[in-house]
Amino acid sequence: IEMIEMHLTLEKDITVIQGQLGAKAIATISTFLTKENRKIWMNRLFNLAFNTLENGGNVEKQLTWFDLLLFCASSDSSLKNMKQLLDGELSFENLTVDQDKRWRIVNRLCAYNFSDAWGIIAQEKGNDPGDLGKKKAYLASVSIPNSNEKSKNWDSFITNKENSSTDYMRYGMSGFFWKNQDELLAPFIDPFFEKLADIYKNKDMHYSSAFGNVLFPAIFNPKMILNKTESFLEINEDLPKLCKKGLIENCDHLKRRIPI
Repeated sequence: IEMIEMHLTLEKDITVIQGQLGAKAIATISTFLTKENRKIWMNRLFNLAFNTLENGGNVEKQLTWFDLLLFCASSDSSLKNMKQLLDGELSFENLTVDQDKRWRIVNRLCAYNFSDAWGIIAQEKGNDPGDLGKKKAYLASVSIPNSNEKSKNWDSFITNKENSSTDYMRYGMSGFFWKNQDELLAPFIDPFFEKLADIYKNKDMHYSSAFGNVLFPAIFNPKMILNKTESFLEINEDLPKLCKKGLIENCDHLKRRIPI
């Protein structure tokens, strides 16, 4: 990660920064660092991205550094900066905070339990009242780290009593698991495996696939989840082919994360 940081500073080719260095920084922080080191490096790279954005550059460069800035926003001060960017109190040259970026910022703030998260969602939903805005608002609401709300959302994913579209529910599922919420979300590991086969039997292919892939508990210890997944596959030999295929693919991803 230190090598990536150094080359992020030295590299002049924005395509290399965007396609290689920035992506590798995000992947390394997400996958390989301990919780304490993740906190250190997120703060460190947030400051690097912030300073680079302040220095200005062309649109493509600013967009690339914005992506890293947003991903690394996790401390109180960095989240406050993102709220200022959302409110127009902070701006960077050649960086337009369009509706998509606004929702990405809202989602980040909600996932880290920023003050008045529900109010932030309501305000942004008012700015974007269409169908996509409703989906993005749903995603953000599911991202809020509240145990009661997480349980309600989980039950909704299992039953879908409202008969919402798969696309709408997929947005909610995408907001459920966050690395910084692992302790809060650990109780949902076993229910995922307990409900998976029934979901594939009782829901259509598209919904089942969304549930199986989006809600796979990949944020947790890879060795532990790998063991659970392999045991589940061994015990449940008659799983639908699509379900089995998704689990095997997730096992392959987990194996790449386990230190040799």
